[in-house]
Amino acid sequence: VTFVLSMDDLRKAFEDDKFDIIMTDGYSVNHFKDIGRLDRLEDRCRFRLLDDWGTPPNQNHISLNLLQYLIPFTCSDKNHNFVLGHYVNAVRPGEKYAKKRQALVWGK
Repeated sequence: VTFVLSMDDLRKAFEDDKFDIIMTDGYSVNHFKDIGRLDRLEDRCRFRLLDDWGTPPNQNHISLNLLQYLIPFTCSDKNHNFVLGHYVNAVRPGEKYAKKRQALVWGK
């Protein structure tokens, strides 16, 4: 996890293409719009937007793929977004487990 605290940190995050950029609020979205990053096709696939209530197609004003919106739980029977999930599968004693490179994003 890399926290962006300055414009230099932001430039470095874009240079290192190993990471997705997770936006947590409307301020972040507006900032990326202002600096022209939301319009660059090579950057758009890296954006994820943490969204409490989900975004249906008719409210997708920034035109991301709907699976780029991360929601903490299923909001309706027509879920359009990526559900982060609210449970963890435990590994039983003696069971082999292959580690994946992943992180859990938790916000309030």
